[in-house]
Parts: sequence; structure tokens; C-alpha cells
Amino acid sequence: SAKWLRRHSVTKPISVVPTGVPKGEFHTRAESRQRLGIPPDQKLLLYVGRLAKEKNLDVLFDGVSKVLASQPDCRLWLVGDGPYREDCQSLVRRLGIGDKVRFVGSVAREQVDRYYAAADLFVFASITETQGLVILEAMNYGLPAVAMAGGGAAEAITDGVDGLVARPEPQSLADAILSVLANEDLQASLSENALKTARAQGPEHSVDRILDVYRTVLEDRQDIRKGALV
Repeated sequence: SAKWLRRHSVTKPISVVPTGVPKGEFHTRAESRQRLGIPPDQKLLLYVGRLAKEKNLDVLFDGVSKVLASQPDCRLWLVGDGPYREDCQSLVRRLGIGDKVRFVGSVAREQVDRYYAAADLFVFASITETQGLVILEAMNYGLPAVAMAGGGAAEAITDGVDGLVARPEPQSLADAILSVLANEDLQASLSENALKTARAQGPEHSVDRILDVYRTVLEDRQDIRKGALV
């Protein structure tokens, strides 16, 4: 990331161009919820990604357990699989939320969008990501995210505009989730802006930004050559 390069004394100009995330097949919320068996009024938190220790899932579960203490009708679904699955299942049982957490498992990529369309809030605790690609995928469906500060995933969010960035600890994560679930106006605003963010970061926009970087570099090189000839 740009911050890492700056910390390592890189002084040259740095341009960050996020990877463009294409929009998949369109799914409506109502149809998706019906297909997945989700009641219309149930609040659904969604995680998409590998079930691995470095994804900070223990903090995610701890935070969600605090959410469920005041919002018992809420549910957490995890789409994806990995070596940490059994540990995750043990963790949620120990926290007493095993009946409110569903491990969906691996899902074909073309079907993941249906889960984005059906959910109310995307939740992500990992601070090891270099980019927030899954967050941008969720935003394609107007699904705002709550992520933890400290990694590339949080950098995909403009805090308070298209999602929320929590401190890297369970209570802050829970507070951020609850603030969205308890405020329909906030959720609607975040959702609308999440969709705008996704549209502004599609593949075509990434290509334009990359071309702009190349043009700038070429212009700078021409200026340097001209200076050398003077």
C-alpha cells in the first residue's frame, strides 16, 4: 500500500488504483431472500471469504455476539470455506450464538451475488487484506459494510458515507453494526452511497485511471528530457 511504501522511505509519486470489480448478474432483494429462505423482516449480517485464522474471525464472532445480545432476531451468514471452519464452529458455540450463525460453505462465484443482494450489512474484521475487493463486490448491490481499521479492506470505505470503519476490537465492531441496524435512515444513506462508490470503481474506471498514470509518467519523462537539453 501507499502507506507501507512511505514508511519505507519511497519518495517518488505514488498513485493508488484500486482493482475494478465487475458487476455480476442482477438479483433483487425480495427474490434473493425468498430463494434463500430469509424472512423479509430478518436482519442479516454477511461475511464472504475464506475461513482462515488471519481473517480475524474470532473478533468478528465476539462482536456479533454483542450485537445479538440486543438484537436476538439478527443472523450472521458466512459464505466461504477454509481450514479454520471447525474452529469457527467451536467459537460460536462457546459464545452461545451457534444457532444464529450459518456456515453456508463454498458457493459458486455466480451465486455469491444473490447473498449480497439478500443481506442488510456486510461485516469484515480482517486487517490483513491489501484491497477491499469483497467490500466493493457487496457495494455493487448497495450493501454497505462495517470493516475494521488497519487494513486495505477499510480503505475501500469512506467512513460514515458508504460504510463504517470500526476500531480493531469487538465492542467497536458491535457498536458500528448496531448503529446501522437501529437507524433506517442511516442504512438507506449508506446503501445509496455504497452503490455510487461501486459504480465509480468499475473496471472501466480503473482502466481510465491507469491510463492517466501512464500519461503523467510519459509527460514527466518528456519534461526531464527537455530540461536536459536546455
